[in-house]
Amino acid sequence: MENPPPATAVFSGSLLGSGSLLGSGSLLGSGSLLGSGSLLGSGSLLGSGSLLGSGSLLGSGSLLGSGSLLGSGSLLGSGSLLGPGSLLGSGSLLGPGSLLGSGSLLGSGSLLGPGSLLGPGSLLGSGSLLGSGSLLGSGSLLGSGSLLGSGSLLGFR
Repeated sequence: MENPPPATAVFSGSLLGSGSLLGSGSLLGSGSLLGSGSLLGSGSLLGSGSLLGSGSLLGSGSLLGSGSLLGSGSLLGSGSLLGPGSLLGSGSLLGPGSLLGSGSLLGSGSLLGPGSLLGPGSLLGSGSLLGSGSLLGSGSLLGSGSLLGSGSLLGFR
């Protein structure tokens, strides 16, 4: 006997845009918005009051924290976390297994490589790249158009 797929839950006050898709076992928190043509992957969570912009993808097993924004045309890779109150700008990519800490900002067109960490309250400017496995410490700033290579540390003592 085959097990049924995990239930998908949509809580009160949430809105689903036209053509948006919810994967099995995903959860759309209270008052959150899933933009038109966007995808919430299997087992993912869109926290209360959060926004997943039009044409964006929240990968399987990922979490978009309460009050966070994933801009239009952006990708949050599988198993990644966008902390509460954080912003991932339009057209940006947060690689698989990466973490964007609470209150952090990843500017439009930026890339946070797989397994990377952007500490709480940090800012990665528009068009910047934080390489795979790199760490940008809490409250740090990496300006627009900057590159921090793979395995690098910035803002740690």
